[in-house]
Amino acid sequence: MSDLIRATDSPDPNLRWEAVDSLGAIRDTRATRAVLERAIKDDDVHVRWRSIWAITSLDDGQVVPALLDALKSGDETVVWNAAIALSVFGRSEAVPTLLSGLHSQKAFQRWEAVNALGSVYNEETIPALISALKEDDSDIRREAALSLGRIGKKSAVKALLKSLGEDKDPQVRWRAAMALGRIGEPCVDVSLRELMAIEEDQEVRKHLLETIKALDDRNK
Repeated sequence: MSDLIRATDSPDPNLRWEAVDSLGAIRDTRATRAVLERAIKDDDVHVRWRSIWAITSLDDGQVVPALLDALKSGDETVVWNAAIALSVFGRSEAVPTLLSGLHSQKAFQRWEAVNALGSVYNEETIPALISALKEDDSDIRREAALSLGRIGKKSAVKALLKSLGEDKDPQVRWRAAMALGRIGEPCVDVSLRELMAIEEDQEVRKHLLETIKALDDRNK
């Protein structure tokens, strides 16, 4: 155990990743402080995300309070990483920071914000994610569609239908179809069938069929 904890400070990010992964699997809370440190301070995104996973297995009751304290830090990186971690714990205190991240100059930070806002959100989140559906970066548009589906609010239906019908990236379109299936608004059935008639991508067609069938089953 002590060797694994020491390895979380290794200069080798691969070794740090292996260490936090193993510590998360072992679930010994003696490692909580070390793994939490990686979750909010590691400069390697893979180590950081794996550390966030690990602290959900190592929560000794003090992880969320520690993350909330980190959210008040003067260090922008620590604040951001704490907000991402808090979203995994379903804590709405992270939402203001995450919403601000949608305007970051860093594409990956915008992606992280869009991803996390599918788990924690407020009344500003749906309009913000709908705006993200118009991003130039297709990775962000894809994630925005998924997050809108996870939230499941009917106010996103019109925007998702637009993405399904107009986005040039088929991976955005099939995610929009899946999101519409999760929201389950019966009135989109006709629109989905119309889009099915002109859709050529097989992956998109598959998800369209699944969504149409799910809506039909709900309406029986």
